[in-house]
Amino acid sequence: MTWQDILHSEPIQPKAALPWGCEVCGTKENLKNCTGCNVVSYCGREHQKKHRKEHKDLCGLVESAGMNLSDITQRLGPHPYDPTIPNLPRLLNDMRVEHHLPTFFSMVGCLLQYLERIYTRKAVAEAVKITKQRLLCSTDNYAAAGTVAAFWI
Repeated sequence: MTWQDILHSEPIQPKAALPWGCEVCGTKENLKNCTGCNVVSYCGREHQKKHRKEHKDLCGLVESAGMNLSDITQRLGPHPYDPTIPNLPRLLNDMRVEHHLPTFFSMVGCLLQYLERIYTRKAVAEAVKITKQRLLCSTDNYAAAGTVAAFWI
């Protein structure tokens, strides 16, 4: 399955509650995260191996997009007013890093699409964090307002 196939596939339909626990059996104790994407959990090595074939494509895409996004945010340095977040406004103002802007938005878009298809609590939490960062360097206040409102639904 290619990244184009994944982006054009139907997203997983929302359930009454976000699933969490082992992807195979659903247990909620002694969970370990997938070391690739870090948004899927397993209760043990056997279940990780059992789910690997199904999870492999999305895991690799999330890991790759996440590393590219992380590389860009590390180059930007910490935000001057809040060192816990990257200095994303610098993408708009600094000519030395401005060429990363299209790549940043492209990686954010792809990563959000991939996380939507994994649909676990951790994936949604990561998507919210990434979207908040994206809003920091958005020049479109209407889009930002719509995105923030969607989080309350």
